[in-house]
Amino acid sequence: MVFLTLGLNQNAHAQKTVGINLLGGYLISHHAQMQNMEAHVAGFEVCKQWTLDSSNVAFKGANIGVSAFYMWLGKPNINGSVIAAIPHFEANLYKRNRHQWRLRFGIGVGYITKPFSYPKNIQNKAIGTHLNGSMQLMLGYNYKISSQFSLYSGLGMTHFSNANVKKPNLGINLPHLALGLHYTPKAYAGKYLKPPFDVPFKYRLIASVAVATKQIDIDDPKRVGIYILSLDYVKAQKAGHFLRFGTDFFIDRSYPYQKFQPVKYDTIALAQVLEHGLRCGYEWRAGKFGAITDIGFYTYRPQNIKRRYYFSVGFMYYPTSYLNLYVKLKTHLAVADYFSWGLGYQIYAK
Repeated sequence: MVFLTLGLNQNAHAQKTVGINLLGGYLISHHAQMQNMEAHVAGFEVCKQWTLDSSNVAFKGANIGVSAFYMWLGKPNINGSVIAAIPHFEANLYKRNRHQWRLRFGIGVGYITKPFSYPKNIQNKAIGTHLNGSMQLMLGYNYKISSQFSLYSGLGMTHFSNANVKKPNLGINLPHLALGLHYTPKAYAGKYLKPPFDVPFKYRLIASVAVATKQIDIDDPKRVGIYILSLDYVKAQKAGHFLRFGTDFFIDRSYPYQKFQPVKYDTIALAQVLEHGLRCGYEWRAGKFGAITDIGFYTYRPQNIKRRYYFSVGFMYYPTSYLNLYVKLKTHLAVADYFSWGLGYQIYAK
């Protein structure tokens, strides 16, 4: 029921599909400290989806939905298992009669049963919290058996991490295969959601502020705050599609951190904690909700302890045409930096 709250043009008789997919894969060690965690994994997901209808080819026949995800992680005393809820969007890549190829992108939340803890579970070097963010990417193939039933197969990757809320945070990566059966009741066949893909502007400028927090070291679990000021130029392309160009100022107080030493921020110059970056990206928007992805490049960093470039993905909500609320995950390639929560205000539009 998650997507019925997204501010779309809700239709109780829109095409609904339910399905169950069996999952099998592997927990890979993308870091040397995780080699003891490698294992075969198995699980399942139960999903519910709604099909979109739009004059825009990119959205016609696409699906939005939510899945309840369970995966046994192979080594119960170290890895445990994970339970997750993952809202997702499935783009329609190719559709002909009985055949359809889809690309799924999902962001949700997951609960890890056996995170790192001292002294109970020091062998889990990947995850330090029970509650984690989740990201999923999956290429799927749907074969229609009848008007109501279809077979589904997919190749995907699901990732869990807490974005440095608590160390350790190497994250867990689960490449997996999916095989399942999907069912569409007759009463809902051929009826679609028609979300508004209006373009209320040609371009606009948005100023925003955001905050974040992260833990630096597992042995010295102090938290530091991060403050972000941003300016975005958003240009409409076509219904539901927007290009984004922006500049960011990050005040990241983790730079002067020294292990087991107090930090006196009142004696630290702004240049010691300030980052500046330029970025570009894309936003897909339906109604009051949008999904965003950006890639940025630091023009200034106090130290070279991070990669020169950074990425961010997130969701936005527009309570009014002038305001937006958002949550973003910032990463440096496969290394998560932090989650940020922000508020944006439109200062100019045309």
